[in-house]
Amino acid sequence: MITGGTVPAVPSCILDPIRDQFLALLPTREERHFWGCHNPRIADAVVFDRLVQVLVFGCGYERVADGHCSARDESSASDPESPFPTSAQPADRTRLAPR
Repeated sequence: MITGGTVPAVPSCILDPIRDQFLALLPTREERHFWGCHNPRIADAVVFDRLVQVLVFGCGYERVADGHCSARDESSASDPESPFPTSAQPADRTRLAPR
């Protein structure tokens, strides 16, 4: 049995040119919030690599989460346990309960 490093989802000779073309199409974004109160943005290349892993291996984003990009960062904010309310998930659910 061979043990050691991980095997990439797609060989780098195929993935690198595709990644470069994909990243060239994305708009440039400001790297930090002007108040400095937000977490740093996850690199687009990291998100692209995780997307390729999900598509190639057919697994959920929870399976490919690691120190660079957590499952919480990749998921939508529609999680009922999320501390951050969204427009689809009001902070006070009792207001919408039928009376």
